[in-house]
Amino acid sequence: MIWIQKNGERKVGRFLLHFDIKEARGTQVYAVEGARDAKHALELHDKGMSEFVDEEFEIMDLNENPDIRLDD
Repeated sequence: MIWIQKNGERKVGRFLLHFDIKEARGTQVYAVEGARDAKHALELHDKGMSEFVDEEFEIMDLNENPDIRLDD
């Protein structure tokens, strides 16, 4: 835990660590309604007619120096 001084009181501070991702791999899943086949589904997706469903990714390499900020 990290302690900070505020108005003479000790409080627990919550900090957010923002790491730049150097390399990652994964998948994103989109849903397309009303497509006739796989080719048509891709065409509709390319036109912005899909809905984001889920994503999974694995981070392979992170920048070692995060940007650290106090969470307000």
